[in-house]
Amino acid sequence: MTAATTLASTSNDELAPEPAWTAEAFETLSEDAVVGLLLRRMRKLIARGLDPAESLIAASRAHLPIP
Repeated sequence: MTAATTLASTSNDELAPEPAWTAEAFETLSEDAVVGLLLRRMRKLIARGLDPAESLIAASRAHLPIP
């Protein structure tokens, strides 16, 4: 549980790969950690040229990694 929360809040590199999350690990995150995770994933996708609306949809698919 702690490792998942730490991972969600430490990576600020917009070009680093984003790992996939298991449903169990995602469910253990606090609300703030989930928001931070989704924002970080959205920013990475937008930086790679995705439309903001599409990046929100893609970021919410936490079970898929962002290479």
